[in-house]
Amino acid sequence: MTRRPAALALLVLAAACGNDELEEGDFPPGKVVVPDGTSSSSSSGGSSSSGGKAPEPEPSRFVVVDESVEAAGLVQEYRVVAPRNRTSPKLPIVLVYHGDSETAAQLQESWRVEEASGDNALVVYPNRPGGWDVPNQSSQNPYLAGFDAIVAKVAQSNGGDAADVTALGWSNGGFMTQIIACWRPGKLRAVGAMAGSYPYDATSTGSSWPNSYPRCEGQGPVPALIMHGDRDDVGNGELSAQYWTYVNACSASPAGCTVDDSLRSPGLREPCVKFDAAPASAPVHFCKLPSFGHTIWDQAAAAMWEFTRALP
Repeated sequence: MTRRPAALALLVLAAACGNDELEEGDFPPGKVVVPDGTSSSSSSGGSSSSGGKAPEPEPSRFVVVDESVEAAGLVQEYRVVAPRNRTSPKLPIVLVYHGDSETAAQLQESWRVEEASGDNALVVYPNRPGGWDVPNQSSQNPYLAGFDAIVAKVAQSNGGDAADVTALGWSNGGFMTQIIACWRPGKLRAVGAMAGSYPYDATSTGSSWPNSYPRCEGQGPVPALIMHGDRDDVGNGELSAQYWTYVNACSASPAGCTVDDSLRSPGLREPCVKFDAAPASAPVHFCKLPSFGHTIWDQAAAAMWEFTRALP
């Protein structure tokens, strides 16, 4: 049966992830790591043995532009990574939210989510040095308005498809994407979190589901891919997957609705599993990474793109 959330523990963890007073390095910047604990790299170095003039470097596959838009009284910054050889004049938008001790540029350079979507999407990295205001889980969180404004501008100026938007976040950003999913369910094709947690504060969101989970006004189902290391004590991936399974299954008829979140089947790739109680139209997959701490899984971006493209 669905477990009740460990609200107090999550509150402490989330507040830590969003606390601007933490010193640099309390939560390390995102680094993509393979399961054996080594860092992966998207490029390799070398030198020519043929002598003579070095060959001209090939042009990058992507065009990178830093932009901004005003929303909620703030300048909301973001980086757009667009394919040079786009497959359509209107492309899906993938927003990628960084952790609390890094910037959009740092996460883009280390994670390179665009390598997973290739020529088929606009990858947008919102930027807020110091992290996102995740303790504020109300509708007044300024980065909800930032999400709205960024999507609108990317759709208008960069050829993005506002009807095909995915939000993916790492650490503090993984908390933020789930706040967005709570308050903007109809705006997302899917939500993804690497080492984050679901909204935990019913006081801030304003109400609760019958099983005591926090409930945002107008909340509805959102397909969710949750990724978390089994040695990562920042947030709780298991509870996040249980949360979205309940929300997605019970949104239409919450009164008396219960779900058995112990029923699971193989997911899109090992070690991911699918929560069978979630509806096919809004699936929930959970990737519990063995012997993994607070860092980025090297398959996270590919798994997210695969998950969104498989949705009905």
